[in-house]
Amino acid sequence: MKTTEEILEMFPSRLVESRTFNYNGKTYYQPYETIFINGEKFNGLRKNTDRAELFDKILESKNIDFDSHLDVGSNLGFFVHHFSKKFKKSNGVEMESFYTDMCNNILYPELSGNFINNDLNVKPLRDLFTEQFNLITSLSMIEYINDKRKFVEDLYNLTKQVCIVEGHSEDIKKGLDITYENHLKSMDWDVERYSELTEAGSNAPSDSLGRPLWICTKK
Repeated sequence: MKTTEEILEMFPSRLVESRTFNYNGKTYYQPYETIFINGEKFNGLRKNTDRAELFDKILESKNIDFDSHLDVGSNLGFFVHHFSKKFKKSNGVEMESFYTDMCNNILYPELSGNFINNDLNVKPLRDLFTEQFNLITSLSMIEYINDKRKFVEDLYNLTKQVCIVEGHSEDIKKGLDITYENHLKSMDWDVERYSELTEAGSNAPSDSLGRPLWICTKK
């Protein structure tokens, strides 16, 4: 079993714009999202714990079956790990191999194999999965997808009950939130734009208002 320091030393600078933090007198590159290493919490550029509480609250208002969850753009696996405690199975798909290797082999050995390394601009969701998921989370992902219309269609087709979609820190300023919302509303599900914004993240521009959030529910 690796020590906390050995794991922290594995994190590269390229994924967090060389942002650092200090731990036990030594400097390490900060993880992008909050993680737990050997039971100790390390805050990332996105803290995630507030969003986890929010998503739990949203799901309490839905009559959802806790069978299967998919996190699209799973990063360091915070939400796969979080929902694995609630759902019978939780999977993640992520383009960055460092993240999937870290999740499968070091951070969450009990979830080994649940994290799929894949670039959705090369192999889309519809070619990865055939079964539907009771819950899909797609958090700050849509910006990076080339064919956004087909991506939303894939989310719709793979969602059995609820899909939570989060935008990006500059969407509102750029008017992209309206574009993404229109894509979501083109599908035959109920789309609710959440009344509050999620936190922008410490790496977001200082004038960011936060990130828009949509809850899409199958009829």
